Amino acid sequence: MEAMPHTVRQIAERVQAVLEVLTPVHIGCGIRWQKNLDFVVDDEEGTYVIPEHVLISYLQEHPESLAYFEDEQRRAELLRETEGGIEYELPCRGGEILVFMRDGNGQPYVPGSSLKGALRTVIFRHFWEQLDQGRKQRLLAKTGEKRESAAQPLVREVLGRDPNHDLLRVLAVFDLPVYQEDLDLYRLFIFNLTDPKGRRYGWRNVPRKRSFSDIRDATPIYAEMLRPGTQGILSLRLDRFLLDDERAERELHFRNKLSLEQLARWANRHARYLLEREQAFLEQCDDGGLQRLLDSIDRLLQLIPAKDTPEEGKRFLLHLGWSSGWRSMTGDYLEKENLNAIRKKIWLELRQKEKSTQIPCFPKNAKDCL
Repeated sequence: MEAMPHTVRQIAERVQAVLEVLTPVHIGCGIRWQKNLDFVVDDEEGTYVIPEHVLISYLQEHPESLAYFEDEQRRAELLRETEGGIEYELPCRGGEILVFMRDGNGQPYVPGSSLKGALRTVIFRHFWEQLDQGRKQRLLAKTGEKRESAAQPLVREVLGRDPNHDLLRVLAVFDLPVYQEDLDLYRLFIFNLTDPKGRRYGWRNVPRKRSFSDIRDATPIYAEMLRPGTQGILSLRLDRFLLDDERAERELHFRNKLSLEQLARWANRHARYLLEREQAFLEQCDDGGLQRLLDSIDRLLQLIPAKDTPEEGKRFLLHLGWSSGWRSMTGDYLEKENLNAIRKKIWLELRQKEKSTQIPCFPKNAKDCL
């Protein structure tokens, strides 16, 4: 990471860092492209996507095509004729594609808010671990009834009581533009635990509400994702005034709580914690079919700088994007007893009882990308 000139650092410390994608990453915009409406598929040529702005331009130039647009077969033919679309080699066997985040001009980008959210988890986890057990238990007793906001009392206590006093106001992470060439179409499957001890698994077929040992029987999910190896220049900024000024210290108490070097070290230690935990879980389930996943985790572990070395404060791994799951959210701070109590409190346990097989592990599924 390269710091900006010293004159800027008096008020704000801003660095530019290289972000490199290590595994496929999907950050969704909430849009799902529909087959024969937004894209067409050819077994030999792959998937051809026609973004909305491209289709509108085509229809403006060929208004006579509107008369045929309600017929699905004719519409598919029109889509194939439309130039300027996106070509993916992988044929989409499903009916929809999860769309990567794009700006108003249709250009893909990595939102700074997504990156900051991942860093927020790292920061929360660090300060949570600094609390003694008694204080943790008192805070856990305050958790709310609603699943969507159950952790808010804890977050306010650890990071700040309101937005004005939230430690995260000192950190700004800027959007990172990427290119269409950095995206590809990937197929994913849901990995689902299937026995009460949480040691056997299957691949989820969503319509049939069953899991199968053969992944070919599972429901594929298709998503646009950043390719591994994609790189871009990422900008981060720390507000030095709020961190160092005596007047800010009297009100906010942020002094010495955060630096970019500390953030890198915390992120690396959190990444190691997540990966080792995932590794242990998969080893417990492995029947010989998960070796590729285990090898991938081992490669990522090898990339984390050694603890307490200068390198640990310069580069770090960050778990980001859709399907990163519960363990990458702020909520992954609960010990087993607390987790069971929270599950019961917000009715997750009731949902488990409605199923024929009760799984003690939480969560009991994940997504595997191929």
